[in-house]
Order: sequence, then C-alpha cells, then structure tokens
Amino acid sequence: MKNNFSFYLFTLVFLFSVKTFLLADELEINSSKIKFDKKTKITILEGNVSAIDSKNNKIFSDLAKYNKNTKSVETFGNTKIITSEGYELTGENVYFDNIKKVISSNKNTKIMDKDGNEIFVEMFKYLVEKNMFFSKGNIKIKDINNNEYNFSEIYIDEKKNKIVGSDAKIFLNQEDIKISKDNEPRFFANAVTLTNKKNEINKGVFTYCKNRGEDNCPPWILQSKKIEHDVAKKTIYYKNAVLKVYDFPIFYFPFFSHPDPTVKRRSGMLLPSFSDNQNLGPGVSLPYYFAVAKDKDLTLTPKFYSSENPLLLAEYRQDFKNSYLIVDAGHTAGYKNKTDTKSGGSKSHFFSRFNMNFIDQENKSSDLEVKLQKVTNDTYLKVYDINTSLVDKDNNILENSLDYNYQNEDLFFGATFSAFDNMTKQDRTKYEYLLPYLTFEKNILTSEKHGVFDFSSNLRVRNYDVNKQTEFFVNDINWKSNKWISDSGLESYFEGQLKTVNYNADNASEYKTDDMSSEVSGVLGYFTKLRLYKNDLVKGNRHLLTPK
Repeated sequence: MKNNFSFYLFTLVFLFSVKTFLLADELEINSSKIKFDKKTKITILEGNVSAIDSKNNKIFSDLAKYNKNTKSVETFGNTKIITSEGYELTGENVYFDNIKKVISSNKNTKIMDKDGNEIFVEMFKYLVEKNMFFSKGNIKIKDINNNEYNFSEIYIDEKKNKIVGSDAKIFLNQEDIKISKDNEPRFFANAVTLTNKKNEINKGVFTYCKNRGEDNCPPWILQSKKIEHDVAKKTIYYKNAVLKVYDFPIFYFPFFSHPDPTVKRRSGMLLPSFSDNQNLGPGVSLPYYFAVAKDKDLTLTPKFYSSENPLLLAEYRQDFKNSYLIVDAGHTAGYKNKTDTKSGGSKSHFFSRFNMNFIDQENKSSDLEVKLQKVTNDTYLKVYDINTSLVDKDNNILENSLDYNYQNEDLFFGATFSAFDNMTKQDRTKYEYLLPYLTFEKNILTSEKHGVFDFSSNLRVRNYDVNKQTEFFVNDINWKSNKWISDSGLESYFEGQLKTVNYNADNASEYKTDDMSSEVSGVLGYFTKLRLYKNDLVKGNRHLLTPK
C-alpha cells in the first residue's frame, strides 16, 4: 500500500512538472496547462502554447483553444507564426482551420520574409497547401533599403518568393537612387509584381520630382504601359512610354531601356530631368550615357524647351595611367525670337581639366593641372542653367591656367600661369593675367639648439585693368626657436622674420610707380603661455585657463 501511494505521488509530480501535449488531426499542440470540456469538445490551452501542423507551420501564443468538432485552433492575444518557408508573423487573435488548411486573422499583423523585408497588413489569410498569403486594405511593405510600397491588395507566394499587388504607390527612399537630396522618386501603378529575378509594373507612372501633394501634378512624369526591371541584367525596360511635362505629352517611346541606379557604368539612357526657365520656358533633359571603353566614357544630354531651340551638352571623361581628362561642351542655335534682352546668334561653351601626377610617393609629389574655360556669351551659363562637374552657372569668372607643384620633405616649388575673364564686366577691364606666379619654400636648418629656419621666395607678376601691372619679388627668412618651460610653468619661444620686397608698378596708384622699389623689414616676437587647470572633485569636471 505504501509503495502504491509513493508511485501515485511521483506520477502527479511528473505530470505537473512538464509541458502537456495533444495529438489531434495532424496537429501537435503543446501548452503548460490543458482543460478539456467533454460536452463542447473544446480544449483550452494556457501558457507557452505551440501548435505544429503536418507542413511544419508553427503557431505560438499564451492562450488558445482547440475545437475538435471544427478541427481548428484559435489563439487569443499576442501570437507568433513561423511558416514552413521561414516567414515570421507577429499579430494577435489567429484562427487556424485545419480542415480548409487556412490560417487567418482580422487584426494588424507584421510579416517578415526571409530577406528581412517587413510587410504590414490589417488582415491576412494564409493558404497552407499553396504556401500563399492574401491580404487587402491598407498594406505597407518596407524593404531592407528603406523603400516603401503601398497596396490595397496583395498576394505573397512563399515558394516563388513573389509578391503581386494592386493600386501600388512605391516610394524609393534609398539615397543612391536619388540624383539630388530634393528628389522624391516614386512609382504609381495599377499592378506590381515583385520577385528576386524580375519586377513588373503595369500601367505605371514614374517621376523624380518633389511631391507637391495629390492636388498638384509633378512637373514631369514618365508613363508606361509596362515597366520591367530585370534584376540579373540590372536593366529597366519600358513599353509604350510617354514623357509628360505638366501632364502634357512631349515624347513617345514605343520601347526603350536604361541601366538601373545600381549600375555604375553601362551605355544607356539615364533618368530625365525637368527645368522651368523664365527665358526659355519649360524644358526636359534626356541624357544618354556611352561607356566607350574601360578607361573612357561620354554623356550626351539634349535639353528640349517648349518655345526655344534645344541645347546639346556633352561631357567626355578619360583615365590614363597617371592622369585624367574631362571635357565639357555645349551648343545651341540661340533664341528663336530676338528682343532687346534676347540677343541672336548661337551660343556655346568649352571647359576642360587635365590632371597628371609625375611623382606620387609618401614623401614626394609632383603634379600638373591645366584648365581651359571659354564661353561665347557672358550670360549663357546662367540662362541655360548649366551645372556640371566642371561648370558652375553662378561662377562669374572664367579661368585658363597651368598649375605645377613639386614637394618633398623640406622643399616646395609651385608655378602658376593664369588668365581670368570676369563676365560681369563688359569692356577690356574684364581680363586679368598672372604671368607668372612662382613660389619657392625651403627648410634651411632644423637644430635642437637654434630652432627652425625656413626660406621662402615669391615672384608675382600681375596685369589687370588693361594697362596696370605689378611685379613683386618677395623673400622671407622665418625663424622659430625651440620651446622651453620655466620652473614656474611658463612655456615660451621666440619667433622672427626678415623680409625683403622688390617691386615695380605701372599705372597702379596704390604703389610707387617711379622706379624699382626695394624695402627691407624685420620683426622679432616673444611668445609665452601658462597652462592652468582646476579639478572639480565633486562634479568630476576639469576647468582650463591658458593666459598667453
């Protein structure tokens, strides 16, 4: 009798110390506590509830019930689902119909796919046999690149990793897609299909323009019957595309394609841009990129205007072994109708920059830069809103120059020959020449006893305002003693300079213009400072004061 009681007591302790489980209708259900009602055939499950079906779909909750009559599991409160394909759902109040093989919920749910993309839905149905989700209402997808997709209805095929959605509004927020920080690239479409290999947009509209609200149409849009993004080829294809400016059709393309924004170099059309100019009217740019070779490329950008002649821009780039070249040019036939403020004739520009490194070592360098800048009209760059890697429409001074520099550990030599054109002036005073500007700097002595001695020499020849010219030859010897610290904590050193200036000036009223002028000057300075500090032990702060 005593042995039977001990066995009974051991059995009770064992049953209450492990999770209980239930096998029913191809379901394995586990929970900390189970209550079964024989009349209703409903089992209440409480604490660490988990249900696993024959397909290995898993449901986790703290409270659920199993109905033997309907062969269903219903959860209450927070619920997590992990599908057989690895999708994770976080929501509440989930219903699992094991006869129809459908898992559903009418509550807000977050779905995360295997790539980390997040899908937010107001309701869902999951077809277990087809591994497919369905949802309608306000649906938002946020991908791993921070892009946002909004739909009114979607289907998600887990096996094919495919999403089909309707009434799509897609906002591309990743920074490498934008041309400038003000861009808000977005697609609106009737239907969208998203897969790992190919994305399709049916009856879609695309624009880069800033979102000005639903009541205001963007300045330009690209409308297409079908837009296809081949992920493997990194190419976007358009069928029956129309470019509209303020909702007015400008160009029709039966078919065209361009590389997607992740491609750095490949021939193809680039994204268009829109402009609205007071003198030229609305316009659109259609750039085309040519990857000529591994070391050279060309971008041609025709700009079309509603009421004026077009402008053609070209930018050529080439890399050499130790140098590179950029050429930027543009041409237009000019205004169609001449007025007092609109002068006739063609207009053009030519800018170029050539850089070459003769020596590129850790402690030695030698490089050459050549700039050429020419325009046929002083207001041309501003009127046509030309901004490129070489051209700045707000810069009023053109520069043609040759600049050479050589430097090692203790020597620097620089030579500059420059000609400037100030486009804000109309007569010959707009021109200024620096022929030449020469700089020579040398460390003469570095001594622990005497300090540091440097020598610098500058030759400056400047011609400006037509007939004004100055010629300066300046030499400096600079000395800086070694620092010392006195017993009282003063840190001190001497600094001195000896300067000789020889100059000649013609027609420059601010200088002597009789003969060659020579000047000698010198200065000696004493520098000292005392570093004071105070520690605040209570607040843990340190206060510094350094009289100099």
